[in-house]
Amino acid sequence: DRFVAVDTDSGMVRWSKKRGDKPSMGRSIPLSEVVDVLHGRDCSVVFKKHLPAAVVDELCFSLVTKDRTLDLKAQDKATAQAWMAFFENVARKNSLKMPQQSADQQNADRKSV
Repeated sequence: DRFVAVDTDSGMVRWSKKRGDKPSMGRSIPLSEVVDVLHGRDCSVVFKKHLPAAVVDELCFSLVTKDRTLDLKAQDKATAQAWMAFFENVARKNSLKMPQQSADQQNADRKSV
């Protein structure tokens, strides 16, 4: 398990092994790089491989950036919904800031992932 927090001062998503630990810079993702939020345990190879089957699908989500994915599992459904709504809003705002690609280029990018 990880403790995850959003640092609004630096615009980073940070995580550590437990609450109170100070995460290193390597354990962070800039909010400005979040481009999508995927829902459910099936969206991640890590989830499929390491989470017990009893873990509820609604608790799992993944933050997607150009270079990496951060897989997260909330403690309860309400917390998961709040986090997903927040990060979906971030991804939506980020998409408005990005230069628009052609539909062909976007599809090619998705296929290469």
